[in-house]
Amino acid sequence: MEIKINFKENKFVAAKFGKVNGIEGWLSVNIYLTASSGIDKFSNFYINNKATNLLFKKKGKKVLCKIEGVNDIDTAKQYVGSEIFVDKKELPKLVEGQYYYNDLLGLSVRIKNKKIGEIIDVQNHGAGDYLTIKREKDEILVPLINDHVISIELSKRILNLNPDYYEF
Repeated sequence: MEIKINFKENKFVAAKFGKVNGIEGWLSVNIYLTASSGIDKFSNFYINNKATNLLFKKKGKKVLCKIEGVNDIDTAKQYVGSEIFVDKKELPKLVEGQYYYNDLLGLSVRIKNKKIGEIIDVQNHGAGDYLTIKREKDEILVPLINDHVISIELSKRILNLNPDYYEF
């Protein structure tokens, strides 16, 4: 199973601003896309729910971004930590077995048709994707791999766990 990144409503979180880079308002960018070089392929960008023109450039292994109208370090600092959104309609179509994080949030988690909880978060911990499942009294982390997840039925809003690994 492969997971793609989170989006809200009809927008997709493609990146997040890091530190200011230089005195002319450039910011480093943490890109959440599978191919970091593809962020400049999107047509529209949104920061703080406002359409914004962005310019990207590579500096070594880093990607830097310049926000139109931001030309100094003090103004750029206001954007550190802000997320960069793109239109959901510009996202690539996924093949079977791929999901966007947001598609998984709120799914009912079941073992042998018995509801044990709900997905409240999806994270990547370096070795792979993990689901945070909120149960009645606690939370559990479940690796998003075929051994642990038997099936995902987005139309029914259900994720089925392997009973060989989990009790209810």
